[in-house]
Amino acid sequence: MDHLGSRLKSARENAGLSQSELAERVGMSQQGVADIETKGSRPRKLIEIARACGVTPEWLLGQSQDRLEPGADGPRPARAAKHPTNQASVSRKSLPEYDIRAGASYGGGMDDGEWRDGGVSGHEPVANWGLPQSYVERELGLTYGFADILPVRGDSMDDGTAKALLSGDRVVIDRKDTDPRQGGIFAVWDGDGVIIKQVEIVRGSSPPKIVCTSRNSNYKPIFLALDGNVHIIGRVSAKFSRM
Repeated sequence: MDHLGSRLKSARENAGLSQSELAERVGMSQQGVADIETKGSRPRKLIEIARACGVTPEWLLGQSQDRLEPGADGPRPARAAKHPTNQASVSRKSLPEYDIRAGASYGGGMDDGEWRDGGVSGHEPVANWGLPQSYVERELGLTYGFADILPVRGDSMDDGTAKALLSGDRVVIDRKDTDPRQGGIFAVWDGDGVIIKQVEIVRGSSPPKIVCTSRNSNYKPIFLALDGNVHIIGRVSAKFSRM
């Protein structure tokens, strides 16, 4: 009997999708799709994958012989015919948002090695932000698979200025930029959770240490040793705030 991986490959190819195209549609990495097809393990985004391929989740799991949803005529073509147009084409991918309590004061989180390497995250996103690809890649300089959106919790980065990070804001994290030598605002795993702070390297420290500073003067600086239990997740490259 075919396992889930072979059924997924059949459905994906029937829908005219490459592994990369399917991954883009459901917010995964290409390697994540390849692993599912090879290993046959149940994906976290089963419903999204089934919808993108035009089949039922039950058929993918081998629990039903009904390949298509009732009333469906089959998968939509992956590539539409190209026609001349005077309007610029706007390509959109998505950035995942994780509710890991990435507050300026404290928060929970997950140290997921595969996620840090650009693969499938071990924690489910609460939303996917469909921003224009040109903005994400050219303006922000980000790489899909290595960029996330986190909510800000708490007031420790609120100094009352226009640059403040307010509770409820969203910040975009560039996980490819973990170098604090020039300073900046970073998301940091402090051993217990995720914090967002102004980070600087402590020169001459051994083992290497960082100092995490709040913009709100009511909070004291935090000194952390980069000893394996603590690591820099990535630099804050942008924020989204309410008016």
